[in-house]
Amino acid sequence: MKLLSIAFAIVLATTPCMAQEQSPPSRGQLAKQFRSIAIVSSTVHMRAEVMQAALQERPEFEAWDLELVKDAAHADTELHVTRQLLTFDFPYELVEQKHGVVIVAGKVVARDGLSAAKEISKDLCRRLAKYRPLPEGVGKEAEKPATKDKSGKGDTTQK
Repeated sequence: MKLLSIAFAIVLATTPCMAQEQSPPSRGQLAKQFRSIAIVSSTVHMRAEVMQAALQERPEFEAWDLELVKDAAHADTELHVTRQLLTFDFPYELVEQKHGVVIVAGKVVARDGLSAAKEISKDLCRRLAKYRPLPEGVGKEAEKPATKDKSGKGDTTQK
């Protein structure tokens, strides 16, 4: 009986476990792979349509060929947006649905939903650009510094 127990222990120790669970992909892998986003707004201060419009205005969004979907069941990711009570803080997070991994998270400060949507879309694209390469010249126009014009009358953006 002792010999049988030892033999059984050896077989178990040398047999690869078939039920091993694979760890979820990394944030970087998920950031490169997702193709669609559903917007989930948990605040009356920003409608999902406002956030969608802000994302569609971003040149990076088009360059990455991302799709906005209304039904979260058909999206690879969900962009959760809320507003903290009695503040101007709009936290957001982009969550990959299959594994529940937060790909990107951040917070912007804005007085209203329209301003917040524009800032969130800008910040989201900036963070995703670390993982997704941009075609040459895409997304660079917003990064030009303000300079004084030659007449000295004020700041203008370089063109």
